[in-house]
Amino acid sequence: MEKPELVGVKELAKELGLDRGTVATWNHQGRLPQPDYILGGNPIWFKERVISLIKENAWIVSRLEVSI
Repeated sequence: MEKPELVGVKELAKELGLDRGTVATWNHQGRLPQPDYILGGNPIWFKERVISLIKENAWIVSRLEVSI
């Protein structure tokens, strides 16, 4: 059984084609889904879950330069 992949701000930013600052700001503004974990004060998401929820968020999708 494979373990689910986890992503932090840096990895999520890379996946979305954004810089870390944008993803961190969106998280602080509550525009991203709630993190699954907080580790050392940093948000951590299950990659499959957060990408799925982001795809459903028209505001975020409209600001992406890459297709997810």
